[in-house]
Amino acid sequence: MIRFIIIFSLTAFSTTFNYINANVIDYSASSKYGEIFSNKILTIKDIENYQKIFIEQKKCNFKKADKYIFEIKNKILMGHVLAQRYLHPDCYKSQFIELKSSKNIWAVGSIHSHLKSFELIKEHILKNFIHGDKIVFLGNVIGFGNQSKETLSSIIHMRNYLLSKFVLQPEDIVFLRGAQEEMFLKLLQLQTAPNPSDII
Repeated sequence: MIRFIIIFSLTAFSTTFNYINANVIDYSASSKYGEIFSNKILTIKDIENYQKIFIEQKKCNFKKADKYIFEIKNKILMGHVLAQRYLHPDCYKSQFIELKSSKNIWAVGSIHSHLKSFELIKEHILKNFIHGDKIVFLGNVIGFGNQSKETLSSIIHMRNYLLSKFVLQPEDIVFLRGAQEEMFLKLLQLQTAPNPSDII
């Protein structure tokens, strides 16, 4: 058993700048820490599997690393495993579109079918948009307002205008799905679902 001795130094400061030191030894705290650090956190098998995972992921062998991950009993180091994987400079390719080398990224959020509000936003963006800019619609394009069709038509017009004028790629204009779009898709699925309760 490992024994830790913790020493607390109590210092009194006098007006003549003299220090008086007193040392107090707390043995109860040392026995507590001794118990914590003497217990083995990982089994030998987990240690071996973690070592194999880090080696395989360094070589970009994610499928082989996954085999060892499934054998891990104590997941305490999984944060490090995932960080090594997803932050790998060469091997990991994100499944999401990454907006790289942008001058400006315009983010348009929660229009909720309010056409007049969107027209003001659209006018401002079209006036200030420059080559190298990108635009992201953050979802909830449709929603509480009563001009969903007109709002969507205006957004599509804006998208086509930007694509043609600035020679953008389709991935330079991103549409994210919000709660309103999610509900609309579920509503469409309900019409043909053999078991509607699965969708809700």
